[in-house]
Amino acid sequence: VAMMNANLRMTEVHTDWPERKEMGVDLETHSICLPAGTRLDLGGIAKGWAADRALERLVELGPALVDAGGDIALSPRSALDACWPVAVTDPHHPQDTIALLALHAGAVATSGREIHRWQQGDHMRHHIIDPRTGEPAGSDVLTATVIAPTAVEAEMAAKCALILGGQQGLTWLDERPDYAGLLVLEDGSQLYSRTMESYLWSE
Repeated sequence: VAMMNANLRMTEVHTDWPERKEMGVDLETHSICLPAGTRLDLGGIAKGWAADRALERLVELGPALVDAGGDIALSPRSALDACWPVAVTDPHHPQDTIALLALHAGAVATSGREIHRWQQGDHMRHHIIDPRTGEPAGSDVLTATVIAPTAVEAEMAAKCALILGGQQGLTWLDERPDYAGLLVLEDGSQLYSRTMESYLWSE
């Protein structure tokens, strides 16, 4: 679903996955058909969705920030022009912060492949799958942090940018004015989208 929003044609999506024809979505009944023995893992989007839903309830009581395991949704603070400070961790040195964001409202999420990874034979694998290949994304991006109107959008956009890779991911973000992003590459370099600078904390 996320990569369809990245304007990939269906012909570019890997079609040789086992039992793919047995998978389907029925929009009228709001149901999904999966092959026997297959499980649906909503881990890639459920946290953002939960953060958005929780924020909808909490704002009835006042300003709120919801952190669902790093996927953050927040409402405006009561003081005029007051911002929420949100730190972005350096994936190469987790004890360090590479950026401090100043957010008035909206959401921010980080997608990364530095934590959920494992060795399989001679190859290092991770959990972010490129739907064009059916394999872990072969990307030079280690983590992608994206600011968006909702946590679901931020989560989706961060994964898209990571899968697309540094330069293509940055271009993809720049083409979407509602998104701002910071990409940290394997070599330690950082790529900022055009609008990201306006979200950086300044004393």
